[in-house]
Amino acid sequence: MLIKFLKGLGFSFIFTLVLFLLFAIILRFSNISDSIIPGIVLIVSIISILCGASICTKDAKNQGWLWGGSIGGAYALLLYVISSFILTGFSLTATTIYLILGYILIGAIGGIIGINI
Repeated sequence: MLIKFLKGLGFSFIFTLVLFLLFAIILRFSNISDSIIPGIVLIVSIISILCGASICTKDAKNQGWLWGGSIGGAYALLLYVISSFILTGFSLTATTIYLILGYILIGAIGGIIGINI
């Protein structure tokens, strides 16, 4: 199951990168306001976690919510670590904790979806 976990987590990040690149191209060549960036980042992250958790638990027999939640948690943890290296003054706030918990919940939902497909 560890291989499936890494496959699901890897898919989540690759899918995120591809969607961010597409969105960056759209932003570059259109008149869309930069104010929508935080919303797009959240939507892309949710979709990526749902897909990655579903991939991880597609052939699992049980505990889809647990594996999916761990995908969401690992995604959030890696995103936090990467962001703390890139951004100066990045800290762990209440909003960050809520976001991490939300990602775990989204992952659990994706795991439930994946196990039932």
